Amino acid sequence: MPKKEIPVNEKNYWAQEVFRVLVNGQGHIGALVRRKYDETDVEKRGLGMYIGIKEVEVKDMITDNDPESETFGKRIPDPNDEGGRKKMQFVETDDKEALAKYKKLTGTTNYGTTILTYKFREQTFEAPDSEEFWTADIKTIHRKYVQKLPELEIPSIPRSGKK
Repeated sequence: MPKKEIPVNEKNYWAQEVFRVLVNGQGHIGALVRRKYDETDVEKRGLGMYIGIKEVEVKDMITDNDPESETFGKRIPDPNDEGGRKKMQFVETDDKEALAKYKKLTGTTNYGTTILTYKFREQTFEAPDSEEFWTADIKTIHRKYVQKLPELEIPSIPRSGKK
C-alpha cells in the first residue's frame, strides 16, 4: 500500500529553520521542517525534510574532444563521473503568498524556536529582526546588512518655474 502524503501546513509540520536567499537577483524561500503531532510534540529523530528546495546532482564538466560529436569543443558533463555530489537549489520565490505560508510554519516547540536565516553569496547569517524577515524585500536586506549601504530618503523639493 502506498504511503499517504501528509500535506505541509502548520498543523502537520514545524519549520526548524527558514531560509531567504538571493540567487541571480531573485529572492527565494525554503525551509527545513519536521513532523509536528501537536504543539508540544515534534519529531526529533531523522534529518527532517526540505520544502521549497530540491536536490540537484552535480557532475564534473569536461571539454568534448570528439571531432565527430555535435558538441565538439564545448563543455559537457563527464560521462565517466560517478556523481554522488548534490547541490541544493531553491525553487520557490519569496512572494507575499509564500512568505505567509512559511510564516505559519514557524514558532516555538519542545524542539526549540524557528531559526530565520538569510543566505547570500557573501555570507549567511541569522535575521536580527524577525518582523523585517517577513516584510522587507530581500534586495533591501542585502543592501542593508551585506553591502552596509544606508537607506536614504530624499525629500522631494517643489520647483517653480520662477527665480
